[in-house]
Amino acid sequence: MIKRKISIVFHIGNGKTGTTFLQQHAPKAKYTYFVGKSTETRFNDPEIDQIHYRIFPSYRGENISSYPNPTRDSHELVTRYANAIAEIAKNNIEARTIIVSDECIGDYYNYLGELNTFLAIAIGNSASKLLSEITCVNKVLSITCRNQVDIIKSFIGYSWTMSRNIPVDKLVKRLLSDPSYSYAGSLFYAKR
Repeated sequence: MIKRKISIVFHIGNGKTGTTFLQQHAPKAKYTYFVGKSTETRFNDPEIDQIHYRIFPSYRGENISSYPNPTRDSHELVTRYANAIAEIAKNNIEARTIIVSDECIGDYYNYLGELNTFLAIAIGNSASKLLSEITCVNKVLSITCRNQVDIIKSFIGYSWTMSRNIPVDKLVKRLLSDPSYSYAGSLFYAKR
């Protein structure tokens, strides 16, 4: 018996790189089941929607020091997420690709990008194991990129409260003074 082939794509970022365009047009692709965001905060699949923001919570970058340590044992959430993806794959036999798209997963400003990337990999590995009897799974981690100057400009325009408090030239210097921290952590794609 020839096993069905399927790709599981986690599109994890970055914000301001055309992700809304991807999220609007990916559901139209043939042989694709799109799980990702279809509105600002909702996912197309209710099970994924219920789990997603519990496993990938937002932490406002400007307030992160006021939050308790966010690390936890994520095994149960990873397992539930992987089971939901496996069920989607089993129930949609026409689908050759399943796309989970949320540019915030890899965000270093309001989210825990590095930890979330690890969790996305763990979900993909678990879903792959669950489907191994019936499919050959190709796991893909997708990161969209944009020219750094343009993305900084877009970020400053998007985060207008930040640029109102600090002159833009000083804000850019501050962002780039530590390229592994906060928003700048997501600018250097090759290092990630």
